[in-house]
Amino acid sequence: MKPQLTRPLLRTLAGVVACSAMAQAIDPSMNADMPPSANGMAGIDLLHRAASSQGPITTPGVTRNLTTAYDAVEAYLEQGRFAEADRLAANVAGSGLANLNTAWRGQMERQLNAIRNRVTTMQGGMPCYTPDPKAPIDIPSRYTIWANAELDYQNLSGYNALSGYKLHSLGGTAGIAMPVGQELTVGAAFTGMSGRMSSRGYGSDASGNMNAYYANIFARMDHDCWQHSLIATAGWADIRFNRHVAIPGAAYTTHGSTNGLGLAVMYEVARTYRISGDSLQSAWWQPVMNVSYIHSQVDGYTEGWSDAGLRVGKQESNNVIFGLGARMQAVVGEDLLNTPAIMETRLLGKAITGARHGKAEVSLPGVAGASSVHGSAPSALGVEIGIGFNIPLGVKCGGIVTDINAEFFGNYRSVNGTLGYRIDF
Repeated sequence: MKPQLTRPLLRTLAGVVACSAMAQAIDPSMNADMPPSANGMAGIDLLHRAASSQGPITTPGVTRNLTTAYDAVEAYLEQGRFAEADRLAANVAGSGLANLNTAWRGQMERQLNAIRNRVTTMQGGMPCYTPDPKAPIDIPSRYTIWANAELDYQNLSGYNALSGYKLHSLGGTAGIAMPVGQELTVGAAFTGMSGRMSSRGYGSDASGNMNAYYANIFARMDHDCWQHSLIATAGWADIRFNRHVAIPGAAYTTHGSTNGLGLAVMYEVARTYRISGDSLQSAWWQPVMNVSYIHSQVDGYTEGWSDAGLRVGKQESNNVIFGLGARMQAVVGEDLLNTPAIMETRLLGKAITGARHGKAEVSLPGVAGASSVHGSAPSALGVEIGIGFNIPLGVKCGGIVTDINAEFFGNYRSVNGTLGYRIDF
């Protein structure tokens, strides 16, 4: 954008939108098609700064789209099409970028849940009772190795003028668990996930890849009727994101890449109770409480291929998640499978504390000043449900482990499925 393109109208864009918002607040019938948003104001602010500056540095081979975007927003405002101006300005500001750390935080929580479910289902929960002779496990447990494939889906819906995202991931885990004495089991696992993310909604049209790798360690102590589990996960993500901005008669695409880092810890405690009744002699249930701490961050980066590419600041969040509920385990399937299997079902209420909204500071390279864009956020309260099976294949033949787990937080849902093989030695 050249300095001479600064026009009196652009210097009043922010004032036009602010006045429209005030008028609508006083009388809702006025400017009813104008939904002034924080993300739209961020885009207008960026355009205003660019036009008022000496102009971004011109780089050979970089497509110049900023002037086109400026002219389109200006034309919308001149025509009184405030809603279109707001939506386009939000897209210019990269509102969908605010969801990157939100999605990464969700992946860190998924990883904690997946390791917890795997360890619990494989080892059962009967330390304070004489093991059922039909149960496919022995207590204390033996050395166990396992590998499983995993499929995951996340969907955060947008609301008002905030966009959400969808993330599909496919990967797998390999791990080992080993006994340390009669009560303690420790282990480690490595997970790799390949993900495809998209952000579609108000002022956002973006997609890209989120490939992640996790190192996990865990410990489980079975003392009397009590079961204590501790899981720690360190994660690293390779994120590549592309934004598409559609302008009347034109369009441009920007490309950016960055890394995500995460650290998550979960502590869970449960107590085992035998379920009485002739038909439930091989069943037990556990009241469960857990607490998780998740630190996630996405590093800053600069988009390329366009002079409208953004410099995106670091995104970071710290959250504590509480879970309270119960799970039931039972020896099932002897008639159907001709072998006893452990089935586990779980139901927990969840609560998220800490900042849940995504936020990113964005600016134009070569232009002073930055603006904030915001993404959607999951509700603070939700529920987790799941079911898993540990199916033995015979003496010294190992077994199949499988699990389906889902979380629902109002406008957010996550569904995770695993299928794998375990063997004791």
